[in-house]
Amino acid sequence: TCSHGYSRKERKEYAVKKARVYPNSEGVPYYMMRELAALRKLSNKHICELVTINLHDFHLYLLFPYIERTLYDYINTPSGRGPIGVQKHQICSLTYQLLDAVNYCHKRGIVHRNLKPKHLLIIPGNGPDPLDNAQLKLADFALVRIMGHAPKKCTSEVITLWYRPPEILMGLKNYSTAVDVWSIGCIFAEMIVGEPLFMGVTEIDQLFQIFSNFI
Repeated sequence: TCSHGYSRKERKEYAVKKARVYPNSEGVPYYMMRELAALRKLSNKHICELVTINLHDFHLYLLFPYIERTLYDYINTPSGRGPIGVQKHQICSLTYQLLDAVNYCHKRGIVHRNLKPKHLLIIPGNGPDPLDNAQLKLADFALVRIMGHAPKKCTSEVITLWYRPPEILMGLKNYSTAVDVWSIGCIFAEMIVGEPLFMGVTEIDQLFQIFSNFI
């Protein structure tokens, strides 16, 4: 559960992520341990940093800087961006920032596994158009995986359907950091056209749309 919080002491706004910790000595869920382990390894200007962790009454609270809007909000804004999506120079800047963040993760063996516009936070620039000189922050590492030296089988139940690569759709378990690159390509295309590139209803439909557009 995510919520918007305010610290009276620091006079700062925070995004607060709450997760239930299992009682009876079962501890923190494994997926939260993965997320925490990844976040502790990351320090990049294009990645949303973890401010602090708090454990209280069988709930684990993660505090992040509060950023109001995401790339999804700007692509789908009702203010008339229309079918052209984001402007060309803005696409170049935002894509570069996204690539920088993901490259930083991959060099440390971290695969995000759920890249999409809703997980890309945007700090607006100072000009009349908020996307001019905007800063991108990669967020939501809930499905993160830290890859070891020896390849291991991973679950195929990752990445939102419209941004999921063909190899995972076909059930591959020994995938690599390349799955994030596919998602980046989908996000890049969405910024250009103003809507997702492949909008499948099911996994089979998603595969059909991908291959019918490339063959």
